[in-house]
Amino acid sequence: YKGAGVAKRTNIARAGAMIDGTIIPAGSEFSFLASSNFADTDFVEGYGIINGQLAKIVGGGLCQVSTTLFRTASNGGFEITQRVPHTFVVTTYEDILGFDATVLDPTVDFRFRNDSANILLLVVRNNPAESSITMELWGVPDGRTVTYDGPYVTNVTKPGLPIWQYDNTLRRGTTRQLVSGRGGMNVSYMRKVFAADGHLLHDDTYLTNYA
Repeated sequence: YKGAGVAKRTNIARAGAMIDGTIIPAGSEFSFLASSNFADTDFVEGYGIINGQLAKIVGGGLCQVSTTLFRTASNGGFEITQRVPHTFVVTTYEDILGFDATVLDPTVDFRFRNDSANILLLVVRNNPAESSITMELWGVPDGRTVTYDGPYVTNVTKPGLPIWQYDNTLRRGTTRQLVSGRGGMNVSYMRKVFAADGHLLHDDTYLTNYA
């Protein structure tokens, strides 16, 4: 999260600490929202996408945490039970298009199931000096392997007209640009998970329609 402002850094640190050390029993489902407490006063206002526009919300920016967790669970080969992509292409997650997960209390959640035979321990390491957050799922290896195909991009569109909003915090006659216009696209990213004996455990297509 290099270049992130104070608000986003604060919310990333708080959300990461909140889910660090979570134990996920075999067969159980992890819910990002159920494992968090967004009424906590340590969260601050940051930017998020609300009704298709950038707006200030409490906890804005913590999708960095949910996206990192989604990638961790996906790379670990676990069953993804709920994943909602961002409305627009977000530069932070553009390294792999269609591989992000947003959350918004109380309706938009990220969930995955520990479909292994043993418990998992979620370990989160936040390094503000390096502007990085790292996640690991500790458990008993069962030999599963993960392969990806894509991402494949189709139906690329140009960005629309700029959206202007009044901001009473700015000096009269001045403007400030929050983001650059981004085109839309459809993205498909395929994942297959194989058990140690070679049989297919999961065959997923992560579909994302960026506006």
